[in-house]
Amino acid sequence: MLKNGYPSNILDRAIYRFLNNMRCNQSSSSNAENSTKKQFMLVLPHLGSYTKKLEKKIKAAVKQHLPDCKLTVVYRASTRLRSLFKFKDPIPSYLTSGIIYKYTCSRCNSTYIGESIRHAKRRFSEHLGISGLTGKPLKGQNSTTVRDHILSCKPEASFEDFEIMGRDTTNRHNLRVKESLFIHRDSPNINIQGSSIPLVLFTK
Repeated sequence: MLKNGYPSNILDRAIYRFLNNMRCNQSSSSNAENSTKKQFMLVLPHLGSYTKKLEKKIKAAVKQHLPDCKLTVVYRASTRLRSLFKFKDPIPSYLTSGIIYKYTCSRCNSTYIGESIRHAKRRFSEHLGISGLTGKPLKGQNSTTVRDHILSCKPEASFEDFEIMGRDTTNRHNLRVKESLFIHRDSPNINIQGSSIPLVLFTK
């Protein structure tokens, strides 16, 4: 097969399937005599002749030190199909939800840490006062802490000023706990309140 240009991993998979079938046939014929022994299974990656030598050493050690045990070794392919291909496209960062994010002012380096259960781009657009769909300025936009800072400091604010620090899609409470931990660690000076949820561990 190798001389005819077949990849070595295909040959390895064929060998370990053959050996597994042989082992299953042998174990079925010896079930009666080994019924009193404790059965154990060990899964090893198939690495050619090296795996076979390792199996012999392990079985010899088990036979010597654990005579009442029966060890069955099963091979698995060292390369899986799922490790070669990505079956799902990665989600763009601006479409992730359940996020803890950090805003850093490009002019004065002031920071803000917040959380949102909505898509990151939508929440960032609210802070920037623009539409998440068109990117155009919105009239009558609700005030946010970051938006108020941008209007007073007047930096050239953009999406690049935001950083996703963490995620939690399980529930809103866990998301706020993580936000509070980040606030306690970094002490962002734009945040009005110290934390979303009181951190009893750090109270005096």
